[in-house]
Amino acid sequence: MGVLVLAAGGCGGGTGTAAPPPAVNERWESCDRVVADDQRTTRLDDSFQATSAVICPRPMIIARPSASAVPAGPGRQSSDVAALVAALRLPDEEPTDGPCTLIMITPPWIALIDAQGRWIHPGVPVDACGKPRAEVMDAAAKLIPE
Repeated sequence: MGVLVLAAGGCGGGTGTAAPPPAVNERWESCDRVVADDQRTTRLDDSFQATSAVICPRPMIIARPSASAVPAGPGRQSSDVAALVAALRLPDEEPTDGPCTLIMITPPWIALIDAQGRWIHPGVPVDACGKPRAEVMDAAAKLIPE
């Protein structure tokens, strides 16, 4: 999930400009078919009404000459998406001028699906240090059974 580094550094932030809504894809297939693709993300707005979410495991890159990837796997689907959608719609926090840890936190790969089966891969709002907001991480974790 992340790497702990005992150091601190200043934080950069976003530009604060409004992004276009996420691209809507026609039909959800599987995590294996989409996670490895270079999916550009933009922020979730009110134009897409999610009825379910899929949390996909990220593919692992194998350190060998061919640098192949282990498939992502099936993912976990849930229709209890209200908290996740609300968290994904939060704004980025204002960047801090204070110290930030250099802990790398990678958000889960999320697909939101609407009633017609269309899907989007939304961007994740960040905290003052540029890390995924805790609200998103908490909401996504609740959708993944242990």
